[in-house]
Amino acid sequence: VPSLSSLEQDNIISKLSELNIEVSKVNSFNQSDNLSEIIENIKSKSKNLNEDIDQDIKKYFSNKKILITGAGGSIGKEICYKLSKLNINELISVDIDEYRLSKLNREINLDKYNFKYSNYLLDVNNLYALSDLFKKHKPDIVYHAAASKHVDLVEKNWFFGSMNNIEPTFNICKCSNEYNVERTIFISTDKAVEPINFLGISKAVGEKFIKIFANKFKERHFSIVRFGNVIGSSGSLLDIIKDQLKLSNIINVTDKNMTRYFMTISDAVSLVLISTSISNSGDCHVLKM
Repeated sequence: VPSLSSLEQDNIISKLSELNIEVSKVNSFNQSDNLSEIIENIKSKSKNLNEDIDQDIKKYFSNKKILITGAGGSIGKEICYKLSKLNINELISVDIDEYRLSKLNREINLDKYNFKYSNYLLDVNNLYALSDLFKKHKPDIVYHAAASKHVDLVEKNWFFGSMNNIEPTFNICKCSNEYNVERTIFISTDKAVEPINFLGISKAVGEKFIKIFANKFKERHFSIVRFGNVIGSSGSLLDIIKDQLKLSNIINVTDKNMTRYFMTISDAVSLVLISTSISNSGDCHVLKM
């Protein structure tokens, strides 16, 4: 199941291990699923880095205080879970969605880990509240994953999309600079390249903020990671195709000649963590899909 998060994988393996059952991962698909061939093709052609984080990367994150916006979302939650296994000092999760934040709190089993954990129901549009948060915790690393990312919704609600995608990115950069954050990583999208929709435009503006702060404040570190289609993430193209197939046998695509690229959520987040330790300020990392 390519959409399976690290947390879900670990839970399954843990339960089976209690029954003394040996577990191995194989590519097995239900042939009745109309998407089985597509997903099998994605897995067989995958050339991503192994999802295991090496010792140098683990050492880099050791004893760090890390803040994540959009922590309850699919990408933010995976970042939280992977970081929780890297001997960090403190994890600060921020989200505006009460249900998602509550779910994250339940899923991170703090009894297993030795780090401080704080969570805040907060709108990153609120600069004053965000500033207080940075002042209180003084994070070493910030991952800005909070965003509206459904193309059709953002296109029709461009004003709200700009409030959710543009201003908060500036706020994060401002607070990171003011409170001496070691590294700030902006989670962007490949739609920011020569954008043809408002989602892409809003993310492109966010990237400009990162570049401006990186150039203006040389002692700080600001970088970008561009995502493509991540299987299992909110807004993933495969989920849209699945929904279309449930209603009919017709799949609507922008252009039949367009090549689509995918990667698993676990691989994507592992590469984000790797990029954090190797990037230079102002870098824009594109994940190999």
